[in-house]
Amino acid sequence: MKTLLNIDGYRCASCLNRIEIDLMKQGVRSIEFDYSSKSAKIDYDETQTSPKEIIITIKELGYLASIRVFNVEI
Repeated sequence: MKTLLNIDGYRCASCLNRIEIDLMKQGVRSIEFDYSSKSAKIDYDETQTSPKEIIITIKELGYLASIRVFNVEI
C-alpha cells in the first residue's frame, strides 16, 4: 500500500534518516522524501502497519505528520 504524507519539523537529512530507520522497523518498504514540499511518498506493508501508526511514530520522534493522499499510485 502507498500513501503520501506531509512531514514537517525536521531541520536536516539526519532527522529524515531517523524517521526512515524507525519506520523501516515497522513494515515500511520505502520512503521518498521531498524537501521542497515537505512530504514523503511511503510504500508500506499493510499487514504490518498503517498510515495512522506511521504518523504516530513520526510524531513520537518529535516531528509533525499528516496524510496528504491516502492509497496513491507512486
